[in-house]
Amino acid sequence: GEPEPLRSPVVPPSARANACVCALSTPRCHAFPGARVLLPALALAAPIEAILHANNARDADEDKRNGIRTLAQMLGPRASFNFYAALLAVPMAYSAVQAWRRSVLGALPLLAAPLARKLVTAFRTGDFVDLPKKTAKFQVEGWVGGGNK
Repeated sequence: GEPEPLRSPVVPPSARANACVCALSTPRCHAFPGARVLLPALALAAPIEAILHANNARDADEDKRNGIRTLAQMLGPRASFNFYAALLAVPMAYSAVQAWRRSVLGALPLLAAPLARKLVTAFRTGDFVDLPKKTAKFQVEGWVGGGNK
């Protein structure tokens, strides 16, 4: 017979039917959405993760003292910086590809590149005070039309 799909106590049974886990556990499962869905989702999710990562990087020393382990703390300053920069670069790269493949309008998010550069510079220099808030504003203002405010 067909192999049993993986069971997860965290994912409810209704969601489990269409979970990506199904694609990994049974060869005939067609629930895995593929690159057409995952790449745009990654481009939208990366700046959101950048907000969380900036917050964790800002609080890394305090978290260490309190026994809290975060990705920023485990990566260390250099790799953490590279990760943050990559998180802000992902949507830029996606926008460039969309502009090239589909329409020049896909390049509009690239207008936020100078703001992304300022955020990456702030992270590199250790200016974490308002970085999570500024990264969140980048997510809203940079992509919705606030530009370099």
